[in-house]
Amino acid sequence: MNDHTPTSVSPAYIGDFNRILKGMSSRLGFTGGTPNLNEVSNQIAIRAFTLNVNSARREVTSARTVCRAFISDGFWPEGVTDLPPLNTMNQEDVGQILDFACLPVSEPIRIGQELVEEISDTMMKKGYSGSGEDLAQSISGVFPNRARGKSPSRTTHVPITEGDLSRIDFHMMDQPHEEAIRTFTAPRRNVIALTRVFLKAIWLTGMRPIEVFSCRLMAGDPSRDYTYAQLGMIRKNPEQAAMSGLLVPQEALPGADEVGHSRAILDSVKSTGVDPVLLVKNAKTRNANAGLVRPYRVQVLSGIGDEDLHLISLAALLHRHPIEKDRARDLINMLTRRIRAIAKEEFPNRANPINLYALRHDFATRARQRMPLHQVAALMGHTAYGSTRGYGKAQTKRSRSGSGGGAAWVPKCDETVAQRLQAAFGAGPESPTTDQLTGPEGP
Repeated sequence: MNDHTPTSVSPAYIGDFNRILKGMSSRLGFTGGTPNLNEVSNQIAIRAFTLNVNSARREVTSARTVCRAFISDGFWPEGVTDLPPLNTMNQEDVGQILDFACLPVSEPIRIGQELVEEISDTMMKKGYSGSGEDLAQSISGVFPNRARGKSPSRTTHVPITEGDLSRIDFHMMDQPHEEAIRTFTAPRRNVIALTRVFLKAIWLTGMRPIEVFSCRLMAGDPSRDYTYAQLGMIRKNPEQAAMSGLLVPQEALPGADEVGHSRAILDSVKSTGVDPVLLVKNAKTRNANAGLVRPYRVQVLSGIGDEDLHLISLAALLHRHPIEKDRARDLINMLTRRIRAIAKEEFPNRANPINLYALRHDFATRARQRMPLHQVAALMGHTAYGSTRGYGKAQTKRSRSGSGGGAAWVPKCDETVAQRLQAAFGAGPESPTTDQLTGPEGP
């Protein structure tokens, strides 16, 4: 029974698998990691995200085929590169890689995106001075001409204007925004209405898409007779005010259910003089600057228009119906596909893609036109100079479909948090020293 014929594997599959291994070795040499079982799966995911979709599918299929051959034969097919950790793996280890490769390709792509963002942030903090293209190649091992698509040039960045949003929203306007909330727990959610809410809420606030599901809108309490000291604390440190009970959730405002939550907030502003505050639970809590990481961040919605306040108010009601993280990501993918399809139809020649995460980047662009980088970081939930500097652009080209985005409303930050970030960033909002780039821990 020892005359088993080795499984025949196409040289093309072996070549693809070797590229994954070579990319892993290059990445770990670049970041200082150690080859192990998980890093093979991580590299499959990173390359799946970086490559175009067809190439990603082929590489995942290659990994699947080569791993199955090992499990069948007990050894790697001829031609597979003998790199650590392959030379120490057993069939159980390879089975774990196979299980990962058997996931729908969308899952490795999603995981790969998270890994690329995390590694990029880490390298920026360490003072990486190369181009974004060089960094992406070092992480993935993918040459630019095989990548999923070139990153939009920040020198030719075109903002997403309210006019652009209106053209996208026009395709969905037969579904009222309120239906997104009314049907959220129904057997059939109104995904079109939910897309409309996410589209505008993220553009207005720069929230990560996953953060929209848990954000809350706080307001002054009309039943409270605020002292000057309390009003001063609300203005200086709205996060502390929100967490200490000086502000109340929109659902707790008098008459909110009768007149509508956004109407109740406007009445609260008139009664108390306190601007509404958006309380966002930070989705990203792992960071080298451990002393600056906060579970929540706030945005002060000073001067916001009534319609925009209504949209954010609706988004902030979603937290009442918690959903599992995987289901939330499925919904985000559905919303992204819808927005991307409409944007492709409306703006066929646009170089910068429009999707949910692009809206967050565009928020950073508008914010950077209005305020120093440390204040933008406070609004976006960043704790490292490099993270915020990699978002948006202080100067942008005029949009063909709008005004250029410079006059659009942006919220105010929590000044107390912003001052801590300014102290950590050091020399200046646009010219950090080497120490700032390596990721200070902060106070």
